[in-house]
Amino acid sequence: MEWFYARDDMQRGPVTEDELGDLIKDGIISPETRVWREGMSDWYPVSEVQELAQKYLGKNSDVETKSGVEKNGGSDVSASASAAAMSKVPQLPQSSRAAEVYTGSEPMPPTYNVQAIIGLVMGVLCCTPIAGPAIVAIVHGSKVGRLYASGDYEGALEASGKAKQWCNYTGAALAVAVILWIILMFLGVLSEGS
Repeated sequence: MEWFYARDDMQRGPVTEDELGDLIKDGIISPETRVWREGMSDWYPVSEVQELAQKYLGKNSDVETKSGVEKNGGSDVSASASAAAMSKVPQLPQSSRAAEVYTGSEPMPPTYNVQAIIGLVMGVLCCTPIAGPAIVAIVHGSKVGRLYASGDYEGALEASGKAKQWCNYTGAALAVAVILWIILMFLGVLSEGS
């Protein structure tokens, strides 16, 4: 039997029940993570799906949980419905996306937006192409918070690294522009003195 689960604002899967169990045991899927399989009417948290709650969360069989499988005349819908009708995975509900917000202990990586904005202002004031790398740094920096909030810590870390890299390019371009400006000023002073 194949299962789908919600993670990072997206449905993931299909995975086998054993694979799903490993994800639950490893803490990748929490009891609040919504899951779906053929025969279920909607997405439900793992803790509310009786077969998963009993097997992987250690809940007793008398715990009130949803079986997740709708009954149709005493038999499972999955057994009586055509494969074509049940093969379509229902749309992941908005409420489950809110439950997937990252709650890890790692702090949010830096965005480097302040440095990038300073580089952008300096680039505009100097009329140089410094503004280009600064804009790219701002774009990457703006992704950090969104990725972190959705639980994608690795993605947030990667976006932060790219923002820092483009801030470094901006700083290097600004340093070159200042050095060129000093050289041109020095040459201008020498030509006036002779």
